[in-house]
Amino acid sequence: MPEPTRGIRNNNPFNLVYTDDAWEGKVDRDIEIEDIFERFDSPEAGIRAGAINVLTQFSRGYDTLATLLERLTPSETNPTESYIKYVSDRMNIDPNEKLNLTEPMSLRGFSSAIIGFENANHAYEDELLDGALARALEYHLSKQNKNTGGPVTQPLYDDRKYII
Repeated sequence: MPEPTRGIRNNNPFNLVYTDDAWEGKVDRDIEIEDIFERFDSPEAGIRAGAINVLTQFSRGYDTLATLLERLTPSETNPTESYIKYVSDRMNIDPNEKLNLTEPMSLRGFSSAIIGFENANHAYEDELLDGALARALEYHLSKQNKNTGGPVTQPLYDDRKYII
């Protein structure tokens, strides 16, 4: 059996570089164990953090596979063109096609492809992956709609004007 990749060992399958961000499930930095990448206490926490990072860049206008991967995987440290081709082939979409990563199956396809590229085609069980991505999407959407004067929703009940 091959040795697990760095991303799998660190429970960080997106290979997020270490930052001061206070990710849920983040393990304290120990440069004797890992000097570049974040470490998490579970695969779910690492997937959630990676997906939130993807969704954050997506919401900033990096909304095609090519522009998003160029943002997430700069060519100074990554084989960005190979990365784009791999993810495009796995998702079966044109790299310049607009994405809708707030749609769960699109986020799942994109995330699965990233995890595969970063970790020698490693795949997580559906239940773990789907749970982590659902939590990331829920977090992202809650931040998008908080105090932004976002879209007015339709009343849920006839006797009320707004859903609060």
